[in-house]
Amino acid sequence: SILIHRGVTHLDVIFARMLLEFTATTVALCAIYGALFIAGLAEPIHDFKLVVAGWLLHAWLSVGVGMCIAAGTESSETVERFIAPLQYLTVPLSPIFYMVSWLPYQAQQYAFWNPLAHPYELIRGGVFGPNAQPMYYPSVTFYTGLVLISCGLIAVHIVGKRIHEK
Repeated sequence: SILIHRGVTHLDVIFARMLLEFTATTVALCAIYGALFIAGLAEPIHDFKLVVAGWLLHAWLSVGVGMCIAAGTESSETVERFIAPLQYLTVPLSPIFYMVSWLPYQAQQYAFWNPLAHPYELIRGGVFGPNAQPMYYPSVTFYTGLVLISCGLIAVHIVGKRIHEK
């Protein structure tokens, strides 16, 4: 495997994979949006900075989640078996299906604690403009991502040492 080389660490492999995934999804997004725009099926982006901020914020959160999942699945087969069901359970909570402004006031207060809501709202605000009535607090997602990345770095380091011992 690539880890035989002394200069390559577990974090190198994880970050390379995450960079590859981010680049691939960004290219796919641009290609699909570009094709739709050329075909006249998509409007011009209202605020490009909001779209980029939402996209990068979502990537930030995904890096943290990805590192925690990588460490968890490497250390326990039970964790590995629960990842797919957990992904399916998060789909209904995903703000891809709703906007925070559509929810009643009480539900909005809970939705603001969902770190996934804010990147989606930023992207909607950038694509559709103020008519979409986006409601976002990016700091929730930023700090959640920061905690997840910190925990992920520690967990990957611990799991990496255990792998080298084998």
